[in-house]
Amino acid sequence: MIGLVLLKLNFFYSSGSLFDEHLAHFSIDKNKSVVIEPLINILKKKNMLGCIIHTDRGSQYRSYEYKELLEKNQINHSMSKPGTPLDNAVIESFYKTVKVELINPNKNKTKAEMKVLLRNYLEDYYPKKRIHTSLGMTPYKYEQILLSNS
Repeated sequence: MIGLVLLKLNFFYSSGSLFDEHLAHFSIDKNKSVVIEPLINILKKKNMLGCIIHTDRGSQYRSYEYKELLEKNQINHSMSKPGTPLDNAVIESFYKTVKVELINPNKNKTKAEMKVLLRNYLEDYYPKKRIHTSLGMTPYKYEQILLSNS
């Protein structure tokens, strides 16, 4: 899913895929590669054959390149119906948390500074240090437990 981050004079999009309540992969960009790059990164590490990817109706997700990548890797694409934001409740909640904990307190940062803060938050703090009440542990720890049981 895509989240828009507004900065002092600039904006950029961050996009990623959730796996067990953390951002498994993300990209910071302003074009359709914002959804292509995370998917390619996931495909390098995980077998997604037969999986379902659920997205909103953003143009990046409807692009020929994205659809082709899904078909090539035999991934099923599910899209929200128009006007149904609750279909994306998990990612909407995630972006709300990021905005409250990171974006809002740092609104005056430059684009370069915000990229560093976002990367540190998304790669280290959020998945490895932040305890999630729904899990009772960090998402990283939860993912490790799931993977060891499969």
